[in-house]
Amino acid sequence: MMVEPWDIPGIDTEKGISMTGGKGEFYRKVLALFCEDVKARLPLLEVIPEDLSLFITQAHALKGASASIGAEEISSRAALLEEAGKTGDVTFVQKNLGDFVKGLTELVENIRNALEKMKNSEPVTSSLSIAHYLGELSEALKSENIAEIDRLIDELGQLPLDTGTIAALEQISDEVLMAEFERAAEIINSLYNQGAV
Repeated sequence: MMVEPWDIPGIDTEKGISMTGGKGEFYRKVLALFCEDVKARLPLLEVIPEDLSLFITQAHALKGASASIGAEEISSRAALLEEAGKTGDVTFVQKNLGDFVKGLTELVENIRNALEKMKNSEPVTSSLSIAHYLGELSEALKSENIAEIDRLIDELGQLPLDTGTIAALEQISDEVLMAEFERAAEIINSLYNQGAV
C-alpha cells in the first residue's frame, strides 16, 4: 500500500517515500534524521576552510542525503558546490554558499513544520481498537465468514500497525487464502500471547 505524498515545499515527497520503500513511517524517520544531520553540518559550512577537502565531504554528504528524501534542487546545488570544491573554484563557492545554506535552512524548517503537522493530525489508534478488530476477526475465522474476514483484514490494514502485527496480518491473509482458518486464528492467539496487542 503506497502512502499518500505529503506537501513539503522543496521536496518531491512521492519520490522520497518510494525511495524509502513506500513506508510513510520510515520516510518520516528519514526526514527527522535529515534535519538532525543538516543541523550538525551547517556550522561547518559557515566558513570556507583553507583545506577544501572537508568542504567537499560536507557538500557530497548533503547532495546524497537531500537526493534520498526527494529534495532535488538542494541536491543539485550541493553537487555544483562539491564540483567547485574539487576543481578549487573558491570564487564559485564563495558566491553560492550563502544561498545554499539559506535554502538548506528553509528546507529543514519546511520539513520540521510538516513533521509537526503529521504528528498533530495523526489519528490516535489505541491498541484497544486493534485488539477489538482482532477479536472480531477471530470470531469471523471460527464461523468461516469470508466476507467478514476480508472486511476486517482490510480495516486492520488501514490502521498504523507495528511491523510484527503487519507481518502477522499478512500470514493470516495467506492462511485464509488456503482456507486454513484454524491456523489463522492461532496467529491471532499468538499475537495476544506475545502481548503485541
